[in-house]
Amino acid sequence: MKPELQLDERVPACAVVHLHGHMVAGSVDNLAERIEARRTPEWRSLVVDLAGVDALSSSGIRVLLKLEQWTRRCGLWFEVRNPSPEAARICKLTGLTSLLEEVSREVGRPFELTFPAERDVVVAQLDELEAELQQRHCADDVVLRVRLVLEELLLNVATHARPPSGRVEVRLAEMGPLTVVRIVDDGPAFDPFSAELEVHSDDLALRRIGGLGLPLVRQSIDWARYQRSQNRNIVEAGFRSAP
Repeated sequence: MKPELQLDERVPACAVVHLHGHMVAGSVDNLAERIEARRTPEWRSLVVDLAGVDALSSSGIRVLLKLEQWTRRCGLWFEVRNPSPEAARICKLTGLTSLLEEVSREVGRPFELTFPAERDVVVAQLDELEAELQQRHCADDVVLRVRLVLEELLLNVATHARPPSGRVEVRLAEMGPLTVVRIVDDGPAFDPFSAELEVHSDDLALRRIGGLGLPLVRQSIDWARYQRSQNRNIVEAGFRSAP
């Protein structure tokens, strides 16, 4: 039986493929080609989620390697995410743990800030974060998009922070070709990359003011990851300069 394939494109540039079932001989024929055929011009990253894979053989490993080589040729960022215990075990046995670790390898010196999750403080810190990006000689389009995404996400954190101890941590780093922003806060659980978006009226007279931030965030990033750990939100967004 072929593994079930679900494609999540809620972040248009970051396609997430969720695989479920057996990735073994006879079931993965043309799986890489099926994924490649779903590509749209918006893709800049491909994430393969293995949380639902309960069996993985060398045939399944070859699919992952084929996708990694294809994304490299296409100039896409590639990540294997959330391997099931069995998938992680097979990757380790075959010496391919680098497939699972690549996205965590930072290059150079990270930049970190911790500050109260308060609106006025957030606005002031945005200038410092933008200055750091410019010092790193990030491309202009990356600086603009990072600033926009940080503004939307950090102001959202400030709005929903848990007073009086709400704090937020921001980390900037390079991971391969990506400039990655990591935001950690102790507010209520919230995944900005999967939350349902509001449907807005085309009639400006009827349109509610607000609810525009998440669509802007999703359209501005090239790679995304969210985790909830120890009652904290961990939001990561990656950016690549325009080709």
